[in-house]
Parts: sequence; C-alpha cells; structure tokens
Amino acid sequence: MAKFLFCLPRYHTNAAPWVRSLQHAGHKVSMQCMTVGPTESYAELTPVWHRASRLSDWLGRRFGAERYLFPAFSTLYRHVNAENPDVVIVRGLTRWFMRMMALIALIQGRRLVVYDQEASVPPLSSTWLRRALCRSVGIRSFTPKIDDSRRDTMGAALQIPFGCPYSLESQTDVPPRVLQWPPRILMVAKYRERKRHADLLHALARLAGRIEFQLTFCGEEADDRDREYCNRLRILATECGVGARLTFQNNVPYPAMMDVYRNHDLFVLPSVTEPAAVSPLEAVWCGCAAIVARQSGTRAYLPPGETFDFRDGDVADLARAISGMSVSPCALSSAQEMCWRRINRIAHDEVVLSAFEQLV
Repeated sequence: MAKFLFCLPRYHTNAAPWVRSLQHAGHKVSMQCMTVGPTESYAELTPVWHRASRLSDWLGRRFGAERYLFPAFSTLYRHVNAENPDVVIVRGLTRWFMRMMALIALIQGRRLVVYDQEASVPPLSSTWLRRALCRSVGIRSFTPKIDDSRRDTMGAALQIPFGCPYSLESQTDVPPRVLQWPPRILMVAKYRERKRHADLLHALARLAGRIEFQLTFCGEEADDRDREYCNRLRILATECGVGARLTFQNNVPYPAMMDVYRNHDLFVLPSVTEPAAVSPLEAVWCGCAAIVARQSGTRAYLPPGETFDFRDGDVADLARAISGMSVSPCALSSAQEMCWRRINRIAHDEVVLSAFEQLV
C-alpha cells in the first residue's frame, strides 16, 4: 500500500472522492492546504492547515494575490518529512505554496505529481510545455478532464476522473428514486454573477406557461454580498413570473447535500466558465439528470448529444434543453438513467483507483 499526500490551496470536496477511493483500497492519504471552507466535508480526513509566513503576509499586502500564500519553508519541510509520503500531488505550479511543496518533494526524493484542470491533451501552449518539461524529468501530470481520444504526447496528462462522492450501496445499479412530477429543478453554485443564475431564471420564464416546475437555488449565503445577490435573484424571479416557484436552500452542510440532490429530478448549471464543476456530477451520482454548458470542463462526464447541454450563454438554447427533458416523466426518467450509465462507466471507483495506482 502507498501513502499519498495532496497539497491544495484549499481543501475542496472535489478531492473527497479520490480520498475515499484510496482509503477504502487500503492506501493512506493526507492533505495539506492554506485555507479551509465552512461547508466542506472532513468525514474522510482532516487536512493540515498552514498559516501564512510573515514573508507571505508581506507579499500579499503588497501585491494582493492569493498565489503568494505559503507557510514557512522549514515548517512545511518538517511536516512533509513527518508524513513520509510515497507520492506528493500538487495543484499546479503557479502558486508559491505548490512550488515550495514541489521543491521539498524533489529534495526529499519523493514521487512528484502535478494536478491541473486543463485538457488531457492541450494545444501547444504553456500547459503543454509545462507538462512536457515535467515529463522529461520524470514528473507526472494528471487531470480530471475526460477525453475519449486519449492520445499520448509529451504534453498529455493521465486522466483521473472525479469519482463518486458518496459511499453508495452499489455503483452498478441506478440509485432508486421516486420521480416527482412536475419536475423539481436544482442549481448548486456560489452566488456570483459568473454562475449565471439569471440565465436560468430567464430560460425558465419561457417555459413557465407549459411546465409546472419547482426551482431550488442552493449555495453559501455567508456574507452581505451573498445576501444581496440572493435578494436580487428573488426580485428577478418575481419579474420573470416564477417567484412563487423559487426556493433557496443555503448553507447546507456537505454531508446533507446527498438528500438535496435526491429530492430533485433535474440539475442545471448555466455557468459557461466552469473548468471543472463537480456539482452536476454529484447530482448525477444521486440519480438526477443534468444539463451543463457545452464548453463546461466536466461536460464529457454526461452523455453525448445536445439533450444534455446548451450553447454557452444562449438562454433560448438553455430553455430548449430544459424543455426537452421536461416534456414528460418518461423523457426525464430516461435522461436520468443515461446520465447514470455514462458517469458510472467512466468514473467508477475501480477506474479512479486504477489510475491513481499508476502514479506509485
């Protein structure tokens, strides 16, 4: 059995499925990060949280960038030495914390792996060059982006999909669920303009006369900025004629999200700038059908075809996709099963575990 150390700027739940799969197979996993989130799940492990060094604080005040967050070198060196991992996984090399961890791994003679969220085979760009240079000195790279072509070039990365975030009784059968009708639509995202909640409201306004849907927004309402955004969404929903159909479920602890997903039928993420959105995948693992933007980073986890996506930023096409799935209970039930079959084939625990074990 091997010991894996993840080094992330922030512990995020998209890493939880990897941790669970590795631990259940008998591998040891630890994690070190600079920040933690209030709604993240620590059921699988508790990460080591490092305080920023005085030099890091000074750089942050001077330049105002998160990439300058890093602990004292000696402190981090001792932590890694005490963990004694076989494999050290760092989230990219742009942040100083990641660079420091990579340097320590190399000094201590450990297997270093770089994790990014770029295409598995990127075009000739800085990503391709960085991967090729790393590969030339024996440093592996992996990405959760799925590409069926799987071409092997110097700039290619191993594909390790985001796995199932829940300990399901079975990963071979579609999870049992009662399909509600009219459909219950869910969007899980931060309350930021770039997530395009407004696009979903405008799309649903086009369908309100034909489909008696219910809509739920779920996110973190942690400060005045979030609360003000939610209030604006309530006003917009009323203006669009769907105010009575909208509810909010905010600040849901991650362990309770499984019930949120299971209490809905269709997941929609209208954001068009998502390099690696995991909320649609979590929804699908719980039996929902999902619709995402065509260029979304995790689009390939869903079945091919325009049934499951929409043209980026096109409200009319988003309405078309939602309408197609919501035309009848049979159509929605079929879409749910297709989504489950697809994600189960490409992101099953055994697929994830086999890929990680190639890094040892």
